[in-house]
Amino acid sequence: MAFSPTKKYAYYIRGKEIAIVEWDTTTATWVSPKTLVLNGLQLEYTLTPAIPANADDDIDIDEVYAHAVSCYLMAMKAERAGDLNAKREHMREFNRFIHIGENNKIVGIRKVMPHGTETIK
Repeated sequence: MAFSPTKKYAYYIRGKEIAIVEWDTTTATWVSPKTLVLNGLQLEYTLTPAIPANADDDIDIDEVYAHAVSCYLMAMKAERAGDLNAKREHMREFNRFIHIGENNKIVGIRKVMPHGTETIK
């Protein structure tokens, strides 16, 4: 049976499952399709390896970035709670820690020359 323009189909994803549903006009609800659909859906996916992790695992991350992650998570928690002022403050701290971490990556000598002096050759 080919696609019928009078029937409405949809899908939903719940966890690892995907389901196809059909609009039932008599009950005005989405139900499992009751007719055979030959050319309905083609899926393509790539399997990714599962990495088991739990709350006790250690993550190898610089201490400055660990503080940044903590600030980011608190900002997202504040956003979900609707506290935009707290979110703004936590994001400000997040950006500050990211800036500190990026500055720590710069290696070598840093020279600051007073304004108006010539560079040393």
